[in-house]
Amino acid sequence: MAVKGRYDYIQSYNHTIIQIYKDTHSPTRSEHMFEPLDFHSPLPLYAQLVERIERLIINGDLATGDRLPTTRALAGELRINFNTVARAYRILAKAGLVTTLRGRGSTIQMASYGRQDQGEKSDPLRILTRNFVSMTRKLGYTPQEIVETVDTLVINEDE
Repeated sequence: MAVKGRYDYIQSYNHTIIQIYKDTHSPTRSEHMFEPLDFHSPLPLYAQLVERIERLIINGDLATGDRLPTTRALAGELRINFNTVARAYRILAKAGLVTTLRGRGSTIQMASYGRQDQGEKSDPLRILTRNFVSMTRKLGYTPQEIVETVDTLVINEDE
């Protein structure tokens, strides 16, 4: 009888430990949003991350005021260097999409993607285009190659 009591106690203890682990290690909203990056892509990891966050904002998965994971947390989740995440956050901040305050983290600053006539800061098309052109130039493409590729894609998209 004493053996069965010990067995039940051990099983109960194991169940409690497992439940505590699940509660403390359950994925948060942000962990569901960031898929693994493509390490074999010619596009740098920071540029892939910028593109993903912009897509999340455009799709409405991230709204104004939403907090992004810390650079170290996201770097650990994606298994990349935290400086790569910091670089992506700096690019997003420069574009006016994210606000980063030391010790407070990064939050989405501009998630309203309706067309507005309030200048470039609030025009998402200009922001995204500027980021795209900047990234493609860093990859070594000429302005002519960029324009030709975009023209081809826009024309083929309409067909």
